[in-house]
Amino acid sequence: MLGWIKEKTTFAKIAGQWYDATNMNPGDNGQISVFASTLVKNHFFRAEDAWLTALVNWTFNSPYPEFRFLLANGIIRFLDIYEFIIPFDPEAKATSRKVANSIIQDGVLSGYPDSDDKNYFPSTDANQHNPSVKSANPGEGLSLPSDREWSDRKPLAGLGKEIHAGIPAKANPARSAAPKAFSEFKRCCHCGEEIKFEAEICGYPDCGLDPDKETMETYGITTDGERYKFLDHYFSKRVDAIKFAKMKLKDI
Repeated sequence: MLGWIKEKTTFAKIAGQWYDATNMNPGDNGQISVFASTLVKNHFFRAEDAWLTALVNWTFNSPYPEFRFLLANGIIRFLDIYEFIIPFDPEAKATSRKVANSIIQDGVLSGYPDSDDKNYFPSTDANQHNPSVKSANPGEGLSLPSDREWSDRKPLAGLGKEIHAGIPAKANPARSAAPKAFSEFKRCCHCGEEIKFEAEICGYPDCGLDPDKETMETYGITTDGERYKFLDHYFSKRVDAIKFAKMKLKDI
């Protein structure tokens, strides 16, 4: 019983440190801790390494390409700040960085909207403590480790096939494909004007994760009740208000 309490306390503490570093909710609804508990119980992981493994697994399996890209940036930021404070296994840290950097590179190469500017957590001295891990950039060709590499790595062996089902991911056959351009019309819920969006399928869920409050402040978007306002236009979803603001500001 005491071990269970200690484990849950450790998970909660690390989750708090993650939020402190990234100000980001991974959107797992507790599944990261559940999966981490399974790794502790069935695979004898230390609590710290189990939580990090579960986070990386959750990120890798995300069906939303740009949210996966955002979480990967968060992992790098989190490790830059806490890798010498939280007693993670060195192999776990190195492998987590490799996976995160590969996801970031995949996002850049896939041409996500403004992906060059979407390193939300740039580090002035990234990977300085881990020179064996290369930074992700389009010229380095970093790729995800094979299943055998996963199984050979401890304590991140939990990312192998036998445990991948621990956190189910939605089917997404186009996960690595470049996003498709499309146009859509949405009606302003205040004035009724139809607004055409020249946008890309970004994959963000409609849960407020795209993007944060700082982005709203940057574009001068305000809230009015449950609506989002930019200039004289109101939107029911924050992502639509931001898309519209970006389009308008480009025309200025």
